[in-house]
Amino acid sequence: FRRSRGRQRTHRTDNQRPQAKTLHQRPMMSSPGGTDIIIMMINRKRDISLGKLSLINFYFNFSLFKGQVAITKDSETREDIGIPTYIADDLPNTVLGYHCILLTPNQELLYGKYLNLLLHSQYAQNYFEKNASGSGQRYTLTNDIVFDFPVWLHNLDIQKRISKIFTAIDCKLKLNTKIINEQEAMAKLIYNYWFVQFDFPDENNRPYKSSGGAMIYNKDLKREIPVGWEVKELNDIASISNEQITPKENIVYRHYSIPAFDEKGIYTKELGINIHSNKFIIQPCDVLISKLNPRFSRVICASDKDNMVSSTELIVFRCLNKLNQSLMYCIAKSDSFYSYCLKKATGSS
Repeated sequence: FRRSRGRQRTHRTDNQRPQAKTLHQRPMMSSPGGTDIIIMMINRKRDISLGKLSLINFYFNFSLFKGQVAITKDSETREDIGIPTYIADDLPNTVLGYHCILLTPNQELLYGKYLNLLLHSQYAQNYFEKNASGSGQRYTLTNDIVFDFPVWLHNLDIQKRISKIFTAIDCKLKLNTKIINEQEAMAKLIYNYWFVQFDFPDENNRPYKSSGGAMIYNKDLKREIPVGWEVKELNDIASISNEQITPKENIVYRHYSIPAFDEKGIYTKELGINIHSNKFIIQPCDVLISKLNPRFSRVICASDKDNMVSSTELIVFRCLNKLNQSLMYCIAKSDSFYSYCLKKATGSS
């Protein structure tokens, strides 16, 4: 890799030499076009046969280039270290924060998109988590740890073919995510029309309240509701389940958890031997809601799969049927439910 790291330069006057604020002293020279180039005085060699690369380090000031990969180098937790992102276009007049490391692949040996895929793997994340230094307040990746990361090298043609396949899958996932987000927005809009604005279709297919539908004041909600409607509590459409299981070692479970939801929006598949505590049993009509930090809305609609479990950090609402599950999900995603949870939350930072 060519590894680069830097911070913005200080203000200069016309008669001052440009200076850069960096963590290490580097010599500076000017290119023919007048652009400053900082050359890092490191040239470390690695054995290609072992899957490691020769390292020649250059930093082009105030620019990111297509094909580079940036990773986080420090964080409060080990799990947030070594998170990669691919630089898809040249970005002139752009600097990278000093909490990141910029990797520039040797183009004769390594394709940038392939490197990005490799760094997204569980293999890479396990490597960075196990080798991060520090404890308590902050964890850090040193230069040596990043330099010593083993790279599985195929020839460039195979690397590009692998990258093309995974890029296509990634595009499909993004499209599916977009469709899901649009459907959720539509469901929220319909819920608001029906249960907030009370403009559901009347017998003439017109919006009920806006068309003069009869309303009556409800003292519990302190507002008017349609005549014939009544106020219910959540336990009238769902119950809270605390049914637990000790995962069996040789069974693959669909494990709902807060980290899995934050990363993928769904469960992860894990062998029972890797699940180290009792978990809630999940059924197809359940709705899961995070009991931690209600400022971040985490609501999950369980799928129709088998061997589903969840972290005990989630509340399991067991609904009577799929219709009630859909209603429960919309309620849990509503602004009023979010505000209610914020007001009722206990604890402190």
